[in-house]
Amino acid sequence: LGNTADEDEINYLTNSFYIDLDGRNWADVWDVSTENTYSENYVKLTAEIDKLTWDSERLVTMNLTENGLEGSIPNGIEALTELYNLTLSDNEITYLPDLANNTKLHLLNLSLNLLSEYTGTFPASLNFISLQNNSISTDLLVILNNIQSLDTLKELNLDGNSVTGSLTEDLLTATNLTWLGLSGNQITGDLPDNIRSDNWENLDLGYNKLTGDYPSVLLNNEAVNLRCNMFDCSSLSSFNATTYGIHECMCPERGYEAAVDDSTGHVTCSVCANGTMANKWVRFETTDDTYYCTIPTEGCVNCMFSKNCVEGSCTAGSTGPTCEVCENGYRMIGGKCEECLESQVPIAALAMLVFVAVIIGYGIFLTGLNMLAATMIKQLFTYLQLYFLTMDIRANWPYSWAELADVYKLSMINTQAFDLDCLVSSLSTLDLFYIDWTSAIVVPIILTLVIVAIDKNWSQKITSYEKNVAVVADIEKETRTAESLHFRSKQVYTFLSS
Repeated sequence: LGNTADEDEINYLTNSFYIDLDGRNWADVWDVSTENTYSENYVKLTAEIDKLTWDSERLVTMNLTENGLEGSIPNGIEALTELYNLTLSDNEITYLPDLANNTKLHLLNLSLNLLSEYTGTFPASLNFISLQNNSISTDLLVILNNIQSLDTLKELNLDGNSVTGSLTEDLLTATNLTWLGLSGNQITGDLPDNIRSDNWENLDLGYNKLTGDYPSVLLNNEAVNLRCNMFDCSSLSSFNATTYGIHECMCPERGYEAAVDDSTGHVTCSVCANGTMANKWVRFETTDDTYYCTIPTEGCVNCMFSKNCVEGSCTAGSTGPTCEVCENGYRMIGGKCEECLESQVPIAALAMLVFVAVIIGYGIFLTGLNMLAATMIKQLFTYLQLYFLTMDIRANWPYSWAELADVYKLSMINTQAFDLDCLVSSLSTLDLFYIDWTSAIVVPIILTLVIVAIDKNWSQKITSYEKNVAVVADIEKETRTAESLHFRSKQVYTFLSS
């Protein structure tokens, strides 16, 4: 034993691998201990004949499928120099170390785990790589560059991840590769011009976002799955909707609607008319771990703000399913997202002046002390109302006129007058939505309370003034009465004296 068993290998399995992957909570617990010598632990490990296979006292196969492994595979796995088969599927492994020095490794299976990326090296000895149903979001080109030899690779399965990037000609022309699974990822772009059409046991590129012409060399190949992509199939004379149909051949993801010719099965894509937009045509759903795609039937729908939807695309500064949201640095004006002005202070200041002018004008009107001023204010607001109503007519008005009408409409006294989405770009669209609606409710209430307060204040002043006027009138009346009595008394006195 001491001549052949490797101490580094046994210590890695018992002191690093077993401990770091929470071995005490595995479904099948190893009877090992850090207090044992490596020879004693080796004897314990050889008893795991269902999980571990040894050859000349060196580990060659490790199969711990669905065994409760949790965490990161520790570095130092190169100690397993004779490892031929590493199968750790259906666990909760989050990290796989670099395998460059495991030069005897032939099969790697870590499917159904929690890997989010892998940037290490796959040794040239590998023939089978299965990492399906993880959460890998690495670019496909990075993964391929880390495979030391595509010539020896027979199977690569990355189904059900979030792999990005585009397919390469080297991958699709590799002569020994017979099984390639990339379905359910985020692969984009056109297929390479040169693509091998024979000797495929399985070529699964479905449920991605592949575009371009449908590859005619792959027609009628039962080993090939290209379902739920966005290929253009109009050039295929043998294309039929029941065989390939809208499942393989989609319109672009946005801005197009599809129509299937019942006689030929051809899918025709047409750009949505201005003012309308088709949201994502490809929609992925899962039932019992089986992917399938459907296409919405409503086609192009009217945009909330029609000016933002032009020729199947959102105009600059607008985004969202129907281009209804303005991006940072843009504001909604006249039903269209326009770039923010360099300075929003003059707009806010002018809006505030308009608000103050309304209050002052209303107060002056209530006093009745200056009817000329009140009449002029009423005429001004009548003119503004007519102006704003005129601007609502759909015509090619000068932009500055339409901008003034949109920003300063008296019926819309809220945060829109201040271009809040320009003033506070850090706020999210949802925050702005809540603020706008809150202001639309709160500001009129505040305005009403202010008007009522002013009305009450001026009413009190007017009442007080009227009382004072009445008192003065009474005094004057009493004075006139007294003067009249005095005058008459004087006449009577003069008469009697004479």
